[in-house]
Amino acid sequence: MTMQASHDFLAALWAGLGGPPNLLSSVEFRGSGVLPSVFAVEDFASAAVGAAGLAIGELLAAGAGPANAVTVDRKLASLWYIGSIQPVGWSMPSPWDPIAGDYQTADGWIRLHTNAPHHRAAALGVLGVSPERDAVARAVAN
Repeated sequence: MTMQASHDFLAALWAGLGGPPNLLSSVEFRGSGVLPSVFAVEDFASAAVGAAGLAIGELLAAGAGPANAVTVDRKLASLWYIGSIQPVGWSMPSPWDPIAGDYQTADGWIRLHTNAPHHRAAALGVLGVSPERDAVARAVAN
């Protein structure tokens, strides 16, 4: 994605919060993020940090004068999102489905991506096996 995507996300977030649109021009995005994804995760992360900065600026301006400009380091914003979830009383689920992974075949190796339910159903349907790793390994080996 582009920095424009960060600006677009920021505008949507800020409008949803009821923030004055004239403040949007005081946010500058710098650098690039570090979240590899086909989705605009780093753009959204950067926009969320920018919206938080604008909100803090409004709060400060209410008591101390005009708000300052907000600069968002896209790398730092995306790094914060990588480790910011700290479950309390529960555990983060594995990002990988138990069937996903590399399997030895009769003539090499194959990686099954079964994280999406329809991918899992398709793989199991083609192999004609139950959703158990050992059963999948035996079927793929043949």
